[in-house]
Amino acid sequence: MKKTLLFALMAIACLGLLSSCAWVNKIFNKNDDKSVEISVYIPDGAPLLAIADMVRDGEGAIDKNYSVGYEVVTGAQIAPLLQQGTPDIAFAPINVCAIAFNSNDYVLAGVAVWGLNHIVTRENGITSLEQLKGQTIYAFQLAATPGITLKAVLTKNGIGYIEDQETAPADKVNIVGLSDANIVAQAIKTGSIEGKEVKFALLPEPVMTAAVNSSGGAVRHAFDIQELWGEGSYPQVGVVVKKSLTESHKDFVDKFIARLDDSERFARENPNACATIAINAMQSAGLPSVAVVESFLAGSGQSAFLFKSAQDAKAAVKAYLAALTPNLIGGSQPGDAFYYQG
Repeated sequence: MKKTLLFALMAIACLGLLSSCAWVNKIFNKNDDKSVEISVYIPDGAPLLAIADMVRDGEGAIDKNYSVGYEVVTGAQIAPLLQQGTPDIAFAPINVCAIAFNSNDYVLAGVAVWGLNHIVTRENGITSLEQLKGQTIYAFQLAATPGITLKAVLTKNGIGYIEDQETAPADKVNIVGLSDANIVAQAIKTGSIEGKEVKFALLPEPVMTAAVNSSGGAVRHAFDIQELWGEGSYPQVGVVVKKSLTESHKDFVDKFIARLDDSERFARENPNACATIAINAMQSAGLPSVAVVESFLAGSGQSAFLFKSAQDAKAAVKAYLAALTPNLIGGSQPGDAFYYQG
């Protein structure tokens, strides 16, 4: 469900995290004809942590001449919104960023989030990917970074897979896609979904840690997808901007990118405050408790939330996209025009 952060920010103000409700009206008031309106779309979940500090900025956020409206949507909504050209700026899986460039003239401003995905299990003694043969893994976003990296890791290790079947053949893995990570987490915690047994699941941090911690020992970590990728962590969530915006409002775009870099530093250095803003004030439905998110940010989140500009991340993004089939990136590998110069 889409929700505007206008109402969430009012909640922040009431908590004392912003100086006044008047600031909220000024920055997010769509009737203010003295400022340029900019729409920023973010999928619920970990990407919210990247912008938490931007949301609590207060008077004069980013640029006083711009009215920035943040919209929190589900992960499944991002690709259609980009296809329609709705966002001025959007956070999206890297392959979806490439599709947006190939189909609708968006450019990559940078990478906001690096690999977060893990395989968890209810089985004992799982130490090798070979043990996944004949098993079903429940996952999310099969056509975006989570599903793509899972399939790439299996292929790299000589393990075939099928998708969305009732059972897995003895020599392959069956990957079943569910609508979002929280549904996958609930399925692995209870061990079943719609009458079917669930033994393995793909989950992102910090949802993975929450699922393990709240399972009473029934769910345990099996594999780190980032380690299995084998080339260091991969770019998971990129930030795309309409090319026309980079041409007509370049100063604002550059300020937004610089502020995002600062906001991610805030997430790394102030994990409790960041988690509190994202969960309590921004009303995230895709994140677990403040304590779990704080622990994640203080641990593996230190490397996951490290903003890199499009130029600095270019080699990693190119390598990642090169590992994907053309249909997953909009038909062809994006050229240099994809990578915003700044």
